[in-house]
Amino acid sequence: MNNKVKLLAVLIGFLVFSESAGIIYFANKAQDFSKKFSKLEPNYEKLSQEQKELKDKYDASTKENDAIKADRSNLLAQAKVLIADNSRMGELEEEISKLETEKQDMLKNKEDMNSQNQKLQEVVKQLMNSQSQLTQERDSLKAAYEKAKKEDVVKELKKQIFDSEKENDKAKKLMIGAEFGKKFNPSYLMVVDADDFISNKIAAFVSTKSEQTGYFLDRGYIHESGSSSLYYLRKNFGQYCGTSIIIKPNLFDLAFKNGTYYEHKCSTLTAHNIFLEKLPFCGAIYNRCHGENLIAVREFSQSLRPKGDYFAYIKHLLRFRPITTRIKQEFSFCRE
Repeated sequence: MNNKVKLLAVLIGFLVFSESAGIIYFANKAQDFSKKFSKLEPNYEKLSQEQKELKDKYDASTKENDAIKADRSNLLAQAKVLIADNSRMGELEEEISKLETEKQDMLKNKEDMNSQNQKLQEVVKQLMNSQSQLTQERDSLKAAYEKAKKEDVVKELKKQIFDSEKENDKAKKLMIGAEFGKKFNPSYLMVVDADDFISNKIAAFVSTKSEQTGYFLDRGYIHESGSSSLYYLRKNFGQYCGTSIIIKPNLFDLAFKNGTYYEHKCSTLTAHNIFLEKLPFCGAIYNRCHGENLIAVREFSQSLRPKGDYFAYIKHLLRFRPITTRIKQEFSFCRE
């Protein structure tokens, strides 16, 4: 037990000694360190100052780097804009090229239009000159027409007066002849132009129909002077030839219009409600264009010739008849 206490006391003493020796050691070390530290403290302060400066430079560099990054971002954005603008610039250059081409075309068209405009002005000038000439010609023609119109009116009046006087003279002669013929107590009276030919069957036919008021010739022949044929009219013969009415003597005066004009183009004396019967055969040959008839001077067959209708033209040709012996004997016809 005592040994243990002694051992413990020794151990405690050792520990106390060791602790004291350690404290002294560390105290010396601390003193040495303090001396060294005191020697290093100026350098430390210097290092701290440099560290601070380096930190400031680092912070400045960091800020500068951030600015550079921002500038880089801005430059990249501007570069993108420039690239887009460059692409747009290419499109604009193409559009400018197209516009330039269109401009050249428009200038060329303008030159062409100016040339055409100049030509049109020359044409307009020529037209105006022509219009002026035409106006002068129109005025001169108008004056000539008015003069000719007056002359034509005078001629027409003279012709009407002549025709009227001629018809009056003819009517007087016919009425005188009728009065003379009535002395022979005839059954009918018939006006026959001196140059026409009538059928020898008329007298025998009308003598058997003494109760009839009169007849009109609807069918007949037309002969042009010098022609070797006759043109057959199957209707309306009285519209062309005056030798076309056969009428009772007491009704003869009714065939005159207003007492001065012999109306042979009728089948009815309408004003007196008197009807004439159609002669059932060709009653006369209308002889024309022989020089003595002042009215019938144009070839009749040519005036009736149809135009453009071949079937009608064939019918027209079929109406020509040869001058046979029978016709010569029936109408006492001799060709001039």
